[in-house]
Amino acid sequence: MNTLYLLCELDDEHYTEPVFTVFQHKRAAFANAIKSCLINADEDFDIEVEGAKRVSVKSGDSNFYVTEIKEFDPMKGDYMLVWHHAYDGVGFDIAYVGSYEECRNKMAELICDTQEQIECELEWETVIQACIDTGNEWEIWTIVNYMNHLTCERRDVL
Repeated sequence: MNTLYLLCELDDEHYTEPVFTVFQHKRAAFANAIKSCLINADEDFDIEVEGAKRVSVKSGDSNFYVTEIKEFDPMKGDYMLVWHHAYDGVGFDIAYVGSYEECRNKMAELICDTQEQIECELEWETVIQACIDTGNEWEIWTIVNYMNHLTCERRDVL
């Protein structure tokens, strides 16, 4: 397992509650991204596909469901620090892969850097997640143990 694929999902009602699933194959992650978007779409929707990395649906003025696929190297550690932002668009990034302690330290560092750059306050923090309200949007960091989100893929999907 040199590369795994993290499928990140977020909807318009749960900005702080992303859903993460890890796949062994990019094709399976992409198929699931499309499936998740279609399941979460209203009757009248627009779908947008950006390569094999991002699929989203939008209904009306404010209803959306966004998925992004991020590659990572599981040999770097069992945990990853995933950053996402919401309100002014939606985007995800894997900020760090390593041990839980390394991810906690990296999260603290990124929070301090963000607070210094834009003079904002920490909105809340738990043992696995932290949120900053920048005034325009929320920036959220989540520590994910990728083994807890690894799927068993069916061969017919691949």
